[in-house]
Amino acid sequence: MKAKDSESVLLLGRDNVESDAWRLQGTSRSVCAISPGNEQAQAFKGPRDILNEDAALLIDAGPATLLAVADAHFGPESSHEVLQRILENGGPIPSTPRGLRDAVLATRDTARKLRHGSETTLLIAVLDRESDEGFGLSFGDSSLVICTSDGAVRRLNPKTRRYISPCQRSSYGRRYAAEFRFPVEPGCLLLAFTDGVDECHYGRPATSIQEGHIGAQWQASKGDLTAMTEGLVQLALRGIEGFPGGEDNIAVVATIA
Repeated sequence: MKAKDSESVLLLGRDNVESDAWRLQGTSRSVCAISPGNEQAQAFKGPRDILNEDAALLIDAGPATLLAVADAHFGPESSHEVLQRILENGGPIPSTPRGLRDAVLATRDTARKLRHGSETTLLIAVLDRESDEGFGLSFGDSSLVICTSDGAVRRLNPKTRRYISPCQRSSYGRRYAAEFRFPVEPGCLLLAFTDGVDECHYGRPATSIQEGHIGAQWQASKGDLTAMTEGLVQLALRGIEGFPGGEDNIAVVATIA
């Protein structure tokens, strides 16, 4: 999907395994970051070689940006493979919801006959600045939110309990995915993240990062995407209001409409 005139970043958890650290990389327009969380997050994952199962992808091309995050379970293979294939399959950023679904369907395994037990959430969305609209597809509990300059935050996708795996073609069925559309205003922040942000206190969303914290961080960053993304990752790692944080892997992708 990486067109000739596009910029892209793909961050994979297997490349970032040091506790309490994060990696941040961006294009001229967008930023993404990934962190394994802290030692508590790694304890939850159990004795595996690769404890960071998240992945993040952004592609900027012309007026469009594609944002995607994936949070794997039972090993990082599925999240890494799905986002790698989306990037490698070639072609422009999809311009329609059907095109986006086709791009996701193309990640199903058809030749290599993979054999692993990994499955993943997938949140993938396209922002079109020419039309001031966007659309997306969501499997699982990752999130896409939009934040205005005054700090108001609105969730754009519903959370589900569905997951996909390149090894299980049936998991890509339409009933498994939540499709959504959304309008945008120029200058708004569009932010995708895995549940290592809004469940940084593991399994306890009520004592994890809330929409208000995101809005306050966006206002404090004064429109600086790098500052916004770094600040959000640091907040997720340390936790809020005295509650622990960093108890799950973290992936964030951010862009401005």
